[in-house]
Amino acid sequence: MSLMEQLIRIPLSVLTPPVCQVCGGRSGGKPVCDSCLEKLEGLRLPVSGFEPINSVLEAIYAPYRFDSVAADIVHLFKYSGLKSMGKLMARKMSEVLDGERFDCIAEVPLFAARRRERGFSQTLLLAIWISELSGIKHRRLLVRTRYTPPQARIKDHSRRFANVKNAFALNVSPNEVENRRILLVDDVSTTGATLNEAAMPLVEAGAASVSAVVFAVAG
Repeated sequence: MSLMEQLIRIPLSVLTPPVCQVCGGRSGGKPVCDSCLEKLEGLRLPVSGFEPINSVLEAIYAPYRFDSVAADIVHLFKYSGLKSMGKLMARKMSEVLDGERFDCIAEVPLFAARRRERGFSQTLLLAIWISELSGIKHRRLLVRTRYTPPQARIKDHSRRFANVKNAFALNVSPNEVENRRILLVDDVSTTGATLNEAAMPLVEAGAASVSAVVFAVAG
């Protein structure tokens, strides 16, 4: 499905919400009111980029902890298709990159059946918008090879890693990945299992490095 088709399927009424979409209060025409934005800023991480433990990723960048308003924003975009929430997420995610240099941006892809069910891919839209904001080229480097139950339903950390094992493959030839610094885009990271598994085919194909950017980290 093309980006235009994805945007067409998002109802016009949710693109210009008259009230705060998080708390339902008056927002002055903005999608998120000032009060909720203040609460969001209260979830700021002290360090926006960090090196994950036992991971092939070089770094994970994130502006917020996954709690309170941050969780509401993610859910409104991911499950209700609120474009305004996704735009806000992309802007905040782009800001924490703070001039870091990458050769390309790629989304952590959804499985085709889930994308059809939802009507759009939130990770694809985030990757496109971050690309536009940062000037880093977007490439669809990966494909999800099999259906996996949602990670949010799995509480055990070891089962999360097993759930996404070998769930991703290259969508391009290895020479388009080799020696390149790649930035993966996802909405949330909890254990890092999905991001690590998505990075694996890129590392094996010879990427110089693979990092990730998400809107929020849980845990």
